[in-house]
Amino acid sequence: MKIIWKRTEELKAGEICGDDVFDPNSFVLLAHKSSILDSKTIQYLQRREVEWVPVRVQDGEVKDQDIILELEDEYAKESKAILAPELPLIVSDEKYHESIARFETVTKSFLKTNTFQKDEVVNLSNELVNEVLKSNSNVFNFMTDIAPGFIIKHGINTAIIACVLAKALNKSRHLLFKLTKVSLLHDIGLIYAQKNKSLDYVEDLFEQYKHGNLNRVKIHPVIGVKIINKVSPGFLEKDEEDALIEHHERYDGKGFPMGAKGEKINELSRLMAIPDAYDTLITQVKGKPTMDPYTALKWIVSNSNILFDPAFVKAFVEITGIYPTGTLVKLSNGQRGTVISKGGKAIGRPVILVDDEEISLAEKDQLFITEVLGID
Repeated sequence: MKIIWKRTEELKAGEICGDDVFDPNSFVLLAHKSSILDSKTIQYLQRREVEWVPVRVQDGEVKDQDIILELEDEYAKESKAILAPELPLIVSDEKYHESIARFETVTKSFLKTNTFQKDEVVNLSNELVNEVLKSNSNVFNFMTDIAPGFIIKHGINTAIIACVLAKALNKSRHLLFKLTKVSLLHDIGLIYAQKNKSLDYVEDLFEQYKHGNLNRVKIHPVIGVKIINKVSPGFLEKDEEDALIEHHERYDGKGFPMGAKGEKINELSRLMAIPDAYDTLITQVKGKPTMDPYTALKWIVSNSNILFDPAFVKAFVEITGIYPTGTLVKLSNGQRGTVISKGGKAIGRPVILVDDEEISLAEKDQLFITEVLGID
């Protein structure tokens, strides 16, 4: 396996990036090492005036004139899949990739030095809210691979989807900001769920967990809040603390850590719970099957009033339709396509991409979905 350098105008969709690619005019990460270059990313690199990109190739594909670097064959585990590569992302491509890179910096700084970049979290939250507010798109397309790190991609995806849900419910901009902020940070305590990560830094803050077996994964909501409050006192307001602590509570009162029930659970937590579950369910983990968006949505609906607030589940389905973005379907005329978005008011008549053509079933009375095939 080798790396060759290609001009951006020579790149082809499906090629694999050989190394991180940065903006030539700044240190903003534009494309990650081992990410699969789709047409949108290539166009994005061209807009950012990137001229050369390292690409991985098999030995037999190398030509004499290519610029070559030796490379170990270990990229497969790092590839970064997009739910539906041919569709636009849930927010602008530029903002999505930039947000992933910025939040990666925040989490790595937190992990390595216990330094919390609170201003960056505030700025990123505000920018994502602005991006959602100015968008009229309900295309739920985003990264599903955990290559950048589950906490990183999951934080960004949950924040964006939660913000879209709250917007649809006509919540205030202030609430959208709070929701985006806590959604970004809701699993930050998982950094300390690793057995090789010392808890000495926060042990004195929760004496009740010093004795007996410590289930770090189960108490990660509490750990996250305790750590943030220690490194950045006052950053979290009371309702934001409650949202983080309660994000694994269940609507039926059988969740953790406190067993809160129904509307006694913080509103931010109840809003966040559905995007948190949806993104987790469709995440690609090596060695485990990926749940397609249609099945994930059915699971969420089946747990309405059990795990999730039924009013918020109803609103979520009204946004996604019953065939969410990325669902591969077969039509009554035998054609196959990928669902782009819900389309009009009918939640069962989505807009579908078939051979590069967008077809709105709401406008095709004689055409309908006969089978759900999975993820494209």
